[in-house]
Amino acid sequence: MRNAGLALLACCFASPALSQAYPSKPIRIILGAPAGGVADIRARYYAQKLTESLGQPIVVENKAGASGALAAQAVARAAPDGYTLLWGTINDLSLVPAMGLASGYDARKDFAAISLATAGYPAMVAWPGLGATTVGELVAAARKEPGKLNFASAGTATHQHFVTAFFAKQAGVRFTLVPYKGSALAYGDLMSGQVQAILGYPTEFNQYAKLGRLKVLAILGPRRIPLLPEVPTISEAGYPGLEVYGWQGFFAPASTPAETIDRLNAAILQVGSSAELRKILEDTASDFIPMAPREFAEFHRKDLERWTKIVKESGVKIE
Repeated sequence: MRNAGLALLACCFASPALSQAYPSKPIRIILGAPAGGVADIRARYYAQKLTESLGQPIVVENKAGASGALAAQAVARAAPDGYTLLWGTINDLSLVPAMGLASGYDARKDFAAISLATAGYPAMVAWPGLGATTVGELVAAARKEPGKLNFASAGTATHQHFVTAFFAKQAGVRFTLVPYKGSALAYGDLMSGQVQAILGYPTEFNQYAKLGRLKVLAILGPRRIPLLPEVPTISEAGYPGLEVYGWQGFFAPASTPAETIDRLNAAILQVGSSAELRKILEDTASDFIPMAPREFAEFHRKDLERWTKIVKESGVKIE
């Protein structure tokens, strides 16, 4: 009896210690994009800051391929212990599942939402040599020579790829869609005229636009942005319904303990709300919206439902 009592007493003292131990070893963030791109840079920024606040190394692992689906699959199969996280995006957790291309994971059931990391609206950007200064002129150029205008994207089945195809259908034109392995790889070809347009984010293109090497035609958001006040929205350009909120955030495998999710959420909110990150995001027309895990889960649910509806109603298919 005495031994049993001592064992019970030990358990009572051990449980709080164990619950406070997280994290007690390095954490991996698996990212479905190649090194060097905007997603990679942002993920590594968070990794550095979270390493400082959590007291354990946070390692970013690039697992590019299938528009982020390979990374999502890896995390869905990982142990739900908080040591393997997904840098989830609109691609792998909304659009790829909406198109029925999510192989090996269920975006609705296999993940626990932790926190938004960053979000923003892309823009339609053109090679100046094309001579198009508006979306209408881009459409006219595509209509004049069907299929000869090359439209780049960050990869097959990414939101940039799908929205370009959707836009082409709306406009009644035909582009040659050129998917790259990440947006960063496309800009050299865009500035040399090998491809003539892309949907990209200000973080990627603004330095080139300032030098006149690229022309920004429209923002795919509901309102103009302070960084590019002279650039119209896509609705102002005559194509409503093309708004795209490109988001990135943290997810863990389903069944990860709630206290672990809350610990991570608190640390991420601290990074996301810092003056340093706020300045970085303002300078690149990006957002950080503080969300509790359940709020971020609801955000993701609604985004997935929206894209599922758009894919179904548009009839656009990406092979």
